[in-house]
Amino acid sequence: MLLNQLLQLPSPVGKLELLHQFATSLSQYQIDLKDVPELIAIVTDAKLYYGSDREFFSMYYALYALGALKQVEECPKIVMHLNRMNADDEWVSNYIRVFEMMGEQVIPYLIQACRHIKLDLLFVLTESLAKLAIQYPAYREQVLQTFDEILFRVKNYIACDDLSISVESSILIGWLDMKAIERIEVIREIVKSHQMGKHITLQIDALINESQFKAI
Repeated sequence: MLLNQLLQLPSPVGKLELLHQFATSLSQYQIDLKDVPELIAIVTDAKLYYGSDREFFSMYYALYALGALKQVEECPKIVMHLNRMNADDEWVSNYIRVFEMMGEQVIPYLIQACRHIKLDLLFVLTESLAKLAIQYPAYREQVLQTFDEILFRVKNYIACDDLSISVESSILIGWLDMKAIERIEVIREIVKSHQMGKHITLQIDALINESQFKAI
């Protein structure tokens, strides 16, 4: 049984590279496409999420396996499970790495998922999309438009200030990753509204300087 095999793997706490090493050596574990149904069942099993440490991390080993196998068709089920997770869970960011592993074909699924994922988990999708848009520039405009739609929805329909700030920050970070000079004026507006950390401020200053240089 695949789950029993994953339960025997070492804890990746403090050793995130173990997940990456596992994903790049699936053949050593005799894991391939035939195991996809069991892998997705493990990834979406709420009992494992709330179970022991070994059970919890078996989910992430299975998740990385799906990423390595580029199972983009399973993305809706993965996002549905992600939507039930706690945004404060430090392991949530691993979904970003897995979506990157899936590559270009996952982009339409993530764009669609942006419409229904919990807003406090939106950063997982926006960061994934920004990174993927850099790798696959043909999707750049589509990703930028998706971010615009999210921002419009938040500004017009979300009353909670903290949640609104969280979403705007997620979009802002995505734009900065993409060096989205096209959105420089909106970026300026967001910066005026919120107190940003030093790292973000430096990125914004660099982007503004770049936009001014290109305007000359």
